[in-house]
Formats: sequence, structure tokens, C-alpha cells
Amino acid sequence: MAEMAAAQPGIGQRKNRRVVLGWALFGLAAFVLLPWYFPQNLTLWKSLPGVFGGAETAGGLTQALRHQKPWLWSGAAGLLLALAAARLPAGRAQGRLLLAGAGIGLIGLLASGFIADPAELSAVRRQQELIANTGWKTMTPIELFESNSQFHETLAKWSGNRFILQAVRRTDQLRRLVEYRQARSREPRQTQAKEHLEILDAIAAHDALKAASLMRAHLEGARRGKVYGGEAFVAPAPP
Repeated sequence: MAEMAAAQPGIGQRKNRRVVLGWALFGLAAFVLLPWYFPQNLTLWKSLPGVFGGAETAGGLTQALRHQKPWLWSGAAGLLLALAAARLPAGRAQGRLLLAGAGIGLIGLLASGFIADPAELSAVRRQQELIANTGWKTMTPIELFESNSQFHETLAKWSGNRFILQAVRRTDQLRRLVEYRQARSREPRQTQAKEHLEILDAIAAHDALKAASLMRAHLEGARRGKVYGGEAFVAPAPP
């Protein structure tokens, strides 16, 4: 009985290490072998062949190595710390290492880079400047809507978050069905273009907090205009 009692702690330690090791290895395998994003038009099974390919279906390792997402290395670092923790006996030291790994992974993913492409930033700025100056009066409703959609989809793309980009694109697809033919006031298009330019200025200055605050106010203003103001496009007068 005494020998069995003495053996229990050793058995528990080995079991604990196996559990930690198993989850760490599972996480690393998923990081390498599963798509980091799941396109809405593809199942997991259909996405698997592209795990080492394009950004649409690539796994975390490939995203970090080939698709300019270096912040994903934080996830790998957290998993490697968990792997190291599996070599320690259950206790405070192992717990601290596991918490450190989880913290590094979480902080890295939360701080995932919002990276604005300089060429795209210049192109979107020129487009919004045109609308703010004269385009709000001369462009067709379709052109105005597509310019607005391009602005929001480009910023969603810069977030590096495929889910956000897919959500914005899906929203634009739904709006496109009705907004082409709405017709009342054009002045809000000029105001929105000016707000877009303020957001772009904040992004260019690397002031993420200001850009986020401006975007929040911009979206809330647009929502209120749609719900309470009945805003819509006016078709240009015939020449």
C-alpha cells in the first residue's frame, strides 16, 4: 500500500505532462496544417489543399512566412512555451510558463498589424478627394457607391483579418441591391468623403486610435442617416 501511495504522485505527474504535451503538439500541428482563415465558399476539406499556398487558405506558418503576417509568430511562440512547460512537473513553474505562453499568443494576436499599403492608400485618397471636391455632384450613383465600398473594403483588407474583409464585402453585396436606385440627397456623399479623408490622414500618421475613433463616428453617422434621415443618392440631372 505504501508503495502504491508513493507511486501515485509520479503517475499523476506523467499524466499531466502528457496532457500538456498533447495539447501543445495539437496546437502546433493546427498552426501548420490547418487554414488560418476559412473562406465562406469553401469547406475545411476543400481548403486543406491550399494550406501551403495562397493567403485565402494558407495555414498560420505559411501566412507568417509568405503572406506578410509576422504577428502570427506570437501564436507559434506561445505554443512553443507550452511545449517547454510540458517538460516541467506540475506546479507553479509550469503554470507560470503556460500563462506566459497564453499571454504572448493573445497579446500578439490582439496587436495583429493593421498595415496600410502605401500605393493603395494614395489611390484611395485620390478617389476620395475627387468625390469631396466635385465628384459628389457629377459622379453617377453607381460610381459613388462603388467608391465608398472600395474605401471600406480596402481598410478591411489592411486589418489582415479575413473575417472582417468577408463581412464588409458581404454587407456591400447586400447594400448594392438597393442603393443604386435610392434617390434623395447628394450632399451626404461629400461629407462622407471628407470623413474618409480624415480617417486616411490618421492612418497615414500611424495614429490607430484616432483612425478607429473617426471610423466609429463615421459609421454611426451613416447609420443614423440611413435610419432617421432617409439618405440616398440622387440621379444626376440630364444634360
